[in-house]
Amino acid sequence: MTGFRAEAIRAAFLAVALAGWIGPAAGQTADAGVVQVQTLGSPDGPAAGLLETGNGGLGADIWQDTPRSRAEDMLARLPLATPVESVRALARRLVLTTADAPLGDAPHRFLSVRLKLLLDAGLIDEAGKLAAMAGTPKDPELARLVADSLLYARRTADICGPGTGLRLDSSDPFWMELRAYCYAVAGDQNMLDLTRAVMRAQNTDDPAFEALLDAVISHQARAPGNMQEPTSLDVFLLQSLGSPIDPAWSQHLGLPASVAAMEDTADTPDQQLEAAEDVVRGGAATTAQLAAIADAQAFAPDQLADAAAVAPTLPFVAGQALIRQAVQQAPDIYVRKRLLFAAFVAAERAGLLPVAAALQGDAASTISLNPTDHAHAALIASALLLDGHPDAAARCAAAFDKDSDSDKAPLALLQAELDLAAPGPARDADAQSALAFFAAQATEKTPAGGEPTRPLALLVLGTYEALGKPVPPEAASAIAVLKSHEWPGRRPGADIFTRLAAATKDTGRRGDIILSILDFIGPGGPGDVAPDATVAFVRALERMGYDDAATDLAVDSLVLYRPPPPPPSPPPSASAS
Repeated sequence: MTGFRAEAIRAAFLAVALAGWIGPAAGQTADAGVVQVQTLGSPDGPAAGLLETGNGGLGADIWQDTPRSRAEDMLARLPLATPVESVRALARRLVLTTADAPLGDAPHRFLSVRLKLLLDAGLIDEAGKLAAMAGTPKDPELARLVADSLLYARRTADICGPGTGLRLDSSDPFWMELRAYCYAVAGDQNMLDLTRAVMRAQNTDDPAFEALLDAVISHQARAPGNMQEPTSLDVFLLQSLGSPIDPAWSQHLGLPASVAAMEDTADTPDQQLEAAEDVVRGGAATTAQLAAIADAQAFAPDQLADAAAVAPTLPFVAGQALIRQAVQQAPDIYVRKRLLFAAFVAAERAGLLPVAAALQGDAASTISLNPTDHAHAALIASALLLDGHPDAAARCAAAFDKDSDSDKAPLALLQAELDLAAPGPARDADAQSALAFFAAQATEKTPAGGEPTRPLALLVLGTYEALGKPVPPEAASAIAVLKSHEWPGRRPGADIFTRLAAATKDTGRRGDIILSILDFIGPGGPGDVAPDATVAFVRALERMGYDDAATDLAVDSLVLYRPPPPPPSPPPSASAS
């Protein structure tokens, strides 16, 4: 009779559960309404964000005159995942600014678009904080993004709260598993058993998840088994247990899983390094994180002894880690220089100079260059500026011959960069001399350093003028001469230039203009952008009142600028026989 009674009770519970009613556990709130899907053009609710005007926000009205469809389309391409700091920082501010959503019909909640961007860029802490402001989402897409964000950010106090209220109603496997977890941590054994019974009845139960949940309940770490399609909940549960996260999960979950694996101290140094290879390309790793992972790697003595040759055969971060350790063990300054030169040359070729700068910058800041280091001086100076070592970058000037025509342009460029990155009276004076040099190149029959000096002159003079900084009297006419040419490099269409020309502090299309700038620059950064386009971008940011963003973009543009090679000469015409 006891067995019959238990089965009868179980059947009754199942009937109720499958009919769609599941009561809340203690401390949880059930949503009395049915799940609603957002209609096109429906209101997004109060403005949500982490940045106000006083702490880096771009203004509450930045989307005021931007059509909703355009904003969503452009945001989908926003280069938030990039190692170029000026681009990433501005994109981050745009996404996190507290502002009213743009008006118009759209298939997604505006908060959904922003949370997805943050997750895709590996900014899980920011995603979690923003998701915690979402209330109780009725829209299924937004609800899932909120849940993912809270789980990746490990916001334990919010995971079973109103933000994930859809778990109480949905029969989707993810929500059922989250429901089970929440009943487990609430100590509601009856509802936990019922939820698991419903999952079995629907054939949605996953043995690997069940084993993982049992381990959490019993506080006994154990391998969960093979998970074919892991979720953010699986990542969270493994972290709760102090168990390692498989870096290969990034194939299913993207950059958030890589960030979780990179940060998880339960992962082996090799696993953290594997995850970091993905994370650095999105700019989501701090210098401290990269340094700790690099220093934890174990390399063979023969690898360290021949690091400059071995590093190119390894994945990028592994190669940089090898060189970093070899530099630390190098017997003298000459070996350290050779290794650092190899690290930065490899990074330049890979388009990841900011990453190498983060890993090698401290070591590079301790060396002094001399004329024998001439070939690498400009690259070392660029890396030092990217890593925030302006004084060390200034010492690179000793490698240039100020009387040599070929060195005059790179030396003047360094002086201009230093004055923008870390101004002071002496650097202001040096910069004015550098600007005067570049102004003179506009009309020189053969500019010092050759023809590539002219577009560089436009970039330097133009960014200084756009930032409202002092320029020599002859700069205006020089800029006019230089702008009369179309210099090589990526160039936006006329529509973008028209949009930039309308930039002011008061326009309600500031978000639109910033999107246009960032979308064109892209995750690779401004190094290959035509100089007049870069100048227009800097001027637009300055006119909209974002002085710091304008200066940061100007510095990165000067540091990363690499004039494209001239087109090949046409073959000589065949001579008459």
